[in-house]
Amino acid sequence: MPGANIDLLLIGVSHRTAPVAVRERLAVEPDGVAQALAELTGLAAVREAAMLATCNRVELYVAVEDADRAATGLAEVLARRAGVAVGDLAEHLYQHRDAAAVRHLFRVASSLDSLVIGEPQILGQTKQAHEAAIQHGTAGAVLRTCFEGAFRVARRVRRETAIARNPVSVSSVAVDSVGSTL
Repeated sequence: MPGANIDLLLIGVSHRTAPVAVRERLAVEPDGVAQALAELTGLAAVREAAMLATCNRVELYVAVEDADRAATGLAEVLARRAGVAVGDLAEHLYQHRDAAAVRHLFRVASSLDSLVIGEPQILGQTKQAHEAAIQHGTAGAVLRTCFEGAFRVARRVRRETAIARNPVSVSSVAVDSVGSTL
């Protein structure tokens, strides 16, 4: 609706809230991203949508006119895609709105909300999520502004802190852990 108030909503699961089995059920293959984004923007309250899907999180960033109605619809879409009841998925879902959603996106892109703090892959994955939303026509001014801000913050965090001094990943930590037990 023209002139409607647009809010930012984030709904998702991560390594902090859901076991691997739940996160795997929500995984989206690269060739399924277009369909998933179309399904999200097909919801009446959703105007823009981006989906960040990694091995440790599945998060939906959406610009909405009615956050409560959108949150319900998004939870239903996620549950349907996972093949579970909404109630079973609900215990693992988190959501943030407006400034809290932006702050969360900044933390994710900067690798401050990662299983391994400072792992560099998440910024690339966040950029891919944004690019997919642009490519499939589901990102507009709200999401572009949020994601571009997140990229600036992530670069600044890497440049101005020690977080990038010893780049790590979940797999490198696992290899180091196995090596130290031998």
